[in-house]
Amino acid sequence: MEEFRAARMAMMKAERALEVDRRIAAVRQALELTADQQALFKPVEDAMRGLYEAAMPQHPPGTGMTLEADQRLRVMADRLRARSDALVRLADSVGPFKASLNEAQKQRFDALSRSVTTHGGGMMGHAMMGRGMMDHGMMRGEKWERG
Repeated sequence: MEEFRAARMAMMKAERALEVDRRIAAVRQALELTADQQALFKPVEDAMRGLYEAAMPQHPPGTGMTLEADQRLRVMADRLRARSDALVRLADSVGPFKASLNEAQKQRFDALSRSVTTHGGGMMGHAMMGRGMMDHGMMRGEKWERG
């Protein structure tokens, strides 16, 4: 049973990594970043990946789902702490990046983050680009329409 669980977790982690890659590419495409902006986006990208990593369910090795109530609470607290730290790193990296954007890019960035915040977790949180990017066609490879 533990082998099955480990294989399932590895598959989930790989799928999640692919999803993060796709969403990061969608942000780049939507914002049409310059070379200078790409350099400032790298810490944002790393923070996004860190946030996804912190969101992955984790239990102490060998325990499976047999944790006692106090152990489960500690695992939950550790996960929340890791997510909080990852969110702080993301917020710290978004500031300099957003300052490098022109007004049109800032508007797109704000619209993307605002539209998905209402769909669970914010732009780089649980649903990162979720429906916000879908509503704008970005996940289907369509180009951002300026308007």
